[in-house]
Amino acid sequence: MPQKWVELFTGLSKGVIPFDGGGYIMNVNFSQDSEYTIFEVIGFKNVKNIYQSEDAVTFQSDGYKIFLVYEPRSYTTKYIEPYLRPDPQRIPLRWNELHIIELPNRDRIFVSREPYVSHGSFNVEQPSSGSFVYFLYDGPEIDQNAHEFLEKILRKDFQLNRKIIEEVQALFQANLKHFQMEAEPA
Repeated sequence: MPQKWVELFTGLSKGVIPFDGGGYIMNVNFSQDSEYTIFEVIGFKNVKNIYQSEDAVTFQSDGYKIFLVYEPRSYTTKYIEPYLRPDPQRIPLRWNELHIIELPNRDRIFVSREPYVSHGSFNVEQPSSGSFVYFLYDGPEIDQNAHEFLEKILRKDFQLNRKIIEEVQALFQANLKHFQMEAEPA
């Protein structure tokens, strides 16, 4: 059975990440003092070059970023636009660029309406304690693997029910389709 994913920085150090094709990077950043969590899923194709430092890696390629944010009801600056929030809670999107799912316990989930494009290059930082970043291998089942990865986190860490996970997954899949249409050769 082929490997579905590998921790990004471990995979880079072992040379097991192929960059002649593409893949997804799943970057999950858990807040240290609340359940506030940012999921950043980056789709890319044909990396031209990689620059790695001790605490980050830069990919010379267009990156199509899908954002998903879990915001607990106790989050104190919930009315501030996501692109204006303090640094570890910031994403580069406005309210009108996000789907907002209200949960029964008054927590919220935000999902990008379409991927945010980072032209030319994108950067991935070494995750802080408790957070992680994985590379998902390209192939016919990459979308299924991305959904499986996301569902495990939503079910295990946030105890979301099946109906909410299905709603999140449908919005996530629409973003993946948008990336795949953009990445198709003309």
